[in-house]
Amino acid sequence: MPLSRRSRLSFAQFLSLQGNDVLALLLNKYDFRFDTRPTVAEWLARVCLESDERQLAPMLDEVGRTSGDLRSRVNPKYRYDERMAELQRSLELDGYRLAAEGLRQIEPTIDGQAVYEDDLTRALRTCDLPDAADVLAALEQSADAFRREPPDYNAALTNARIALQTLATSIATRRAGGAVGFDPARWGQVVANLRVTGFITPSEEEGLTGVFSFVSQGAHAHVNRSEQEMARLGRSMVVSMCYFLIKSYTG
Repeated sequence: MPLSRRSRLSFAQFLSLQGNDVLALLLNKYDFRFDTRPTVAEWLARVCLESDERQLAPMLDEVGRTSGDLRSRVNPKYRYDERMAELQRSLELDGYRLAAEGLRQIEPTIDGQAVYEDDLTRALRTCDLPDAADVLAALEQSADAFRREPPDYNAALTNARIALQTLATSIATRRAGGAVGFDPARWGQVVANLRVTGFITPSEEEGLTGVFSFVSQGAHAHVNRSEQEMARLGRSMVVSMCYFLIKSYTG
């Protein structure tokens, strides 16, 4: 699975805690050239942003397995702990878990059918929907809530639901064209409009309402740390459904 821009930059921030000698050895071990120009931080950001996932994954795996050694080299320790927690939660949003056992994929995918948040972000930024910026803001707030310390999984699901509802409503309103009786504030009418106007099929309508119900129930229930997988799964489903909607809209 691809790594998001968020995870890549979180990894760069994490690596920047280490001294140049440790960084040079680690990067060279995985065939990355180490360079301090213009700055170490900017070089790390470039490496993490431009490298293939297959290059970064083995290095992430070693970071997980040798976290004790890496942590011993950083003072004060809270700097390491905070950056590690940020990296772990960012990776979880991408479907990976980083722990003492290394890097593990926690979300199965089928080649060519996985949807990634960076693709959704690019599609929203280039579409002509007036509420696209609001959808992006809600998705970012959802991710921030998941990654904060302590994490707020309820807010992560609530903002994910807001993103999905805002996008679907924006598309339905555009297609309704001021039709008499259409109320964009009513979710049932929004979904019905998308189906009646031929934007989605009845089976796709079931999928859309199913995802909406899943995240809505999770957002209104108390979601504690043991249920973080529900929050991650719900948000992943929303990202996939939003991507489906925006790509259907833009053709």
